[in-house]
Amino acid sequence: MNSVARRWSASPALGPVELSVADLDRSSRHYRASLGMELIAREGPRAQFGVAGRTMLVLTEIPGAKPAPASSPGLSHFALDVPTRADLARFARHHTDGDLRDHLVSESCYVLDPDGHRIEITWGRPRDEWSWQNGLPLLAAGPLSLDDFTGDPFDGLAPATTLGHVQLKVTDRDLAATEPFYCDLLGLDVTARVGDSFLGVGVSDFRTLLVFTSRFSVDGPEPAPPRSAGLIAVNLTVPDQDDLDALAQRLVAAGHPHTATPGTLTVQDPSGNLLRFSADSGPTVTAFLRSMDFLQDGALDQWLALFDDDAVLEFPFAPPGAPSRVEGKAALAGHVKARAERMPSPKVEQLHIHVTEDPSTIVAEMTIRGATDRTRRAIAVVTVHNGLITLYRDYWNPLDLAAR
Repeated sequence: MNSVARRWSASPALGPVELSVADLDRSSRHYRASLGMELIAREGPRAQFGVAGRTMLVLTEIPGAKPAPASSPGLSHFALDVPTRADLARFARHHTDGDLRDHLVSESCYVLDPDGHRIEITWGRPRDEWSWQNGLPLLAAGPLSLDDFTGDPFDGLAPATTLGHVQLKVTDRDLAATEPFYCDLLGLDVTARVGDSFLGVGVSDFRTLLVFTSRFSVDGPEPAPPRSAGLIAVNLTVPDQDDLDALAQRLVAAGHPHTATPGTLTVQDPSGNLLRFSADSGPTVTAFLRSMDFLQDGALDQWLALFDDDAVLEFPFAPPGAPSRVEGKAALAGHVKARAERMPSPKVEQLHIHVTEDPSTIVAEMTIRGATDRTRRAIAVVTVHNGLITLYRDYWNPLDLAAR
């Protein structure tokens, strides 16, 4: 199991699952009262749910949406890992109609939401109780009895609950396309296998992130109609922009379609399931990317709001007569507004961000395109404290444009 070390600077992590639903009010009531999740945020047709302030699920309303056909690709279930067997017992006694299963490595209770999305609440057995076969954990789906569980009344998911894994429905019966895509191309490891129709992948130490099954489409898949209630995307986070760039290079070399923007890469697996990879950027990268967006849009007031009152702009290669240092937000406002009157907002292309050993400072390499379609290379060193930019050092050579 060495592909993760070869492909990624550190292990990818599972982010929120995004699903569409027919009625957001109905779903909100269900996920709070029945599953014990928290409503973290809601704006318009979207709502975020999770545990202890951590978002694990994002729902988007499509009014009147019908469940996608069972044989179509998409979500099989997502799993919430509870920390103790007592937590699972409380949930199981709360859902007496749940489907209880013994997977040998875990015990689980499966339930459905109002749109037919399946949720697994699972407790993992200690590693020393696992059995092994061909170097992988031995798995099963045996029945459990509700009589096996006793406990206190259910009053919500434990704060230590995590998003454990997401199981996706795929349409290649023997996983002949799925396995090489996720393992050879994306660089994840095989963590579980049952026959040729069930595969788990993830990171080292047999920690499964994604599971794939083709058992729903043995007679061929039925495409989901537009505006169905189903999977929108599975989110994964990677350590930094360099990992996204490396993934993009692998996808380009393989001729696999994808969309890459600074901080994000989206790609569909061979069955059409959408994956969204994001760099775990932290506040420094976030502030810088927002500043670039506002600057390109000409939203100067919003751009200025990202800077500390005592922020400094430096231009080490400024031409004669131009300022090489601007200090304080008031001076920044005058500088950037005067520049905006002389030239339209630039467009940033080919942006690459490097996180330094000091997480408060990044180095950004970029190509900037002006109104006359001229371009120049630039390097910015940006420091952020308490979410605000305190130093922006802009390295570019004015001779780049003067010589054109």
